[in-house]
Formats: sequence, structure tokens, C-alpha cells
Amino acid sequence: MATANQPIELGTDRSIFGEAREYKERGFWANAASHVWHDRLTMAAITVLVFLTFASFLGPPILERFMGLDPNATSITERFLPPGEGHWLGTDYLGRDQIIRLLYGGRISLGIAYTASIISVSIGVIIGIVAGYYGGILDDIIIWVVTTIGSVPTIFLLLIATTVWSPSPEVLVLILGFLGWLGISRLVRGEVLSVRERDYVIAAQAVGAKTWHLMFYHIFPNVISIVIILLALDAGSLILTESGLSFLGLGVQPPVPTWGNMLTKSQEYFANAPHLVIWPGLAITVTVLCFYLLGDGLRDALDPRSERHGGKREG
Repeated sequence: MATANQPIELGTDRSIFGEAREYKERGFWANAASHVWHDRLTMAAITVLVFLTFASFLGPPILERFMGLDPNATSITERFLPPGEGHWLGTDYLGRDQIIRLLYGGRISLGIAYTASIISVSIGVIIGIVAGYYGGILDDIIIWVVTTIGSVPTIFLLLIATTVWSPSPEVLVLILGFLGWLGISRLVRGEVLSVRERDYVIAAQAVGAKTWHLMFYHIFPNVISIVIILLALDAGSLILTESGLSFLGLGVQPPVPTWGNMLTKSQEYFANAPHLVIWPGLAITVTVLCFYLLGDGLRDALDPRSERHGGKREG
């Protein structure tokens, strides 16, 4: 305990104040980017996702040109070859090379995940902002629609939609995109209900700012962080959804490869060629895990209630 004549040590306090001042000077987005950059697990997830994306979209043309591989070329004499020279990941039940089909499948699966997540999040954000900003009867109607549709199991709606329409990649993107916005709209609406009561929004209303200006220049920037997190989590969920539909025979149909239908078909031949199950299964597992790790890392970086911001994390 310090006496009246002893100076109080303020080194720790100065350090805390210095960090707080530096944090404030850099700004929210710069601090979020810095947090992600120094988060090894999140950066590892980003690196893997970037690698898989570039490999899936750029790998097939390179393999076709320099190795002469064709994803649909069959060879009965080369069925169930194990991984080795000439076929790095082996061949399937028709003698087709697995590595180029895996990369083509990644192009379709990742393309569906990225595009459908953008569609569903965009719809959810627009509807959530409109419902939360206007409130009243419009909000009641939107919530009624969301609650009514949400009461029906999503897999049931997907089964109906994929049965009515041919499940090509383009159709599947639209189906998943237009059925995935319900939960997102609820989250965004809740954030907007809080943001619209803040002083700067009320001040903008007082000086005559137009409705669209208030929604997209004052309210939307304050919910963009949750939108970014939802994009990452939704993309991971859509990879699993596509795989589940393929397992039920309602996803993208062969010979067009996706990770889901490759894994589903290969189960029949697990005893003869276990590598046919391992590679697409590993691709799905690693990709979904990376999306969830990315979403968790972004939540830590963007959530002002997290420990990084000095708040107390819930749960």
C-alpha cells in the first residue's frame, strides 16, 4: 500500500490508456482488420478458402491443357485406380480422373454457396431494414410472413422446390437463395429497431433527410458487420445443404460433378475404392469448418461486445 509520500505507479494505467487511444485513432474497421490479421486461426481459414476457390476455378483448365485430363472421359480399364502417377487422386467407377472432377465439383459447390448466400443475405437485409425502420402494420405483415414460412421445415420446402424444378446449378442457386433469407431478416430487423432510435438518426430525420438516405447511409452501415458474419456462416451452411440434397437425389444431377453428388455416389463403392469417399468428404468438411471459423473470427473482430473491444462476451 502506497503512503502519502510515495508516488502511485501509473505505468500499467498509462499502457491501458495508450492502447485505448491508439484503438480510437485507428478507427473501427482498421482495428477489425488488424484483429483478423493477428488471429492465426481466422487467417488459416481464409488462406484455405482462397486456395480452394482459386484451385476450383483455375485448376480444371490448367489440368485439361497440360495433362490432357477430361472430367467426363471414361475408361473401363482404369476403374477404381488408387491415387498414383497419372491420376493423383485415383479414378472412379467409370475410370474418370478424380482430381479434375473434384476441382470441377468445387467450382459448382463453392459457386452455389457464394452466389446463394449473397442472394439470401441481400434479400434478408433489405426486408429486415424495411421492417425495422417503418415498423407498424408493414412490420407486422412482414413478421407474419416470415413466421408463417419459417414454421414450415426448410428441408420440406427444398424438397418441393427441387422436385418441381430441375435441380441444375443455376436453379439450385435461386432456390437456396430465395429460401434462405428468413432468419437473416429477423436478425437485421432486430438491429435496425435499435439503431433507428439513436441520436444521429433522429437528428438526420429532423433536418429532413429522405427515407432511403436514412436507411442506407445511416442505418445500413451500422448493421454491415452482422451482414458480413452472416455471409460467411450462410456459405458454410449452403455447402452442407447442397450435399444433403445430393444425398437425397435432389441436388445437381450427374454427370455434372459437385462435392455432394460425388460423395453420395461413391458410398456404393467404399469397399473397393475408399479414396472416392475420402476426397469429396474431406473437401466438404474442411470447407465448412473454414467458413465457420471465419464467421467466428469475424464476430470477434466486428462485435463491439467482444473481449477485444473491452466488452463481455455472452454465452
